[in-house]
Amino acid sequence: KRPYFGTNPVCVAVPREEEEPYCLDMATSMISWNKLLLHKSNNEKLPDVLAADKDGHPTKDPQNAECLMPAGSYKGYGLAVMVDILCGVFTGMAFGRNIPSMYKAPMNQPRHLGQFYMVIRADGCIEKVDFLRAMQQMTDEVRLEPNLEGERVLLANDPQIEEAQRRKVKGIPLGENLLEEFRKLAYELGVEVRL
Repeated sequence: KRPYFGTNPVCVAVPREEEEPYCLDMATSMISWNKLLLHKSNNEKLPDVLAADKDGHPTKDPQNAECLMPAGSYKGYGLAVMVDILCGVFTGMAFGRNIPSMYKAPMNQPRHLGQFYMVIRADGCIEKVDFLRAMQQMTDEVRLEPNLEGERVLLANDPQIEEAQRRKVKGIPLGENLLEEFRKLAYELGVEVRL
């Protein structure tokens, strides 16, 4: 009926021979809390049952959302537990309901948040050049798999790589709500906004 685990992300990044690293960066919920806030600020219904209300009932109304549904049902729940164990219990930092709210807790007080990183050498079992070549081969093979009409077979972060390339040329799009927040902040700080 109430949230316990956060939507803390799981991230795996792996270098490739010819391009940006493969990067899976996912919340342990169906969507991130930031995406929920975007729906809330734009007053848009959620496209599916991705959240629950204060009583734990599924809702598509972001205004009533109090917590997010786990990705992949019980498997996402298991990932959320794993992340809290590694980042909170293992590090001796806050976990579960002891973690202060990201948007409601005072930002001038310590939050006691833990993070867990594991780095593995790419040349632990094979030569680095062979690892990078094999990773690139897998990437190329996956993208060439048969696709549904009008669709492309993608790997995690392919859309983000393409969007980053677009933004380098066209700039970063800002929604009107975020732009208004920047204007208010700029006014408070006495900074000129240039668009």
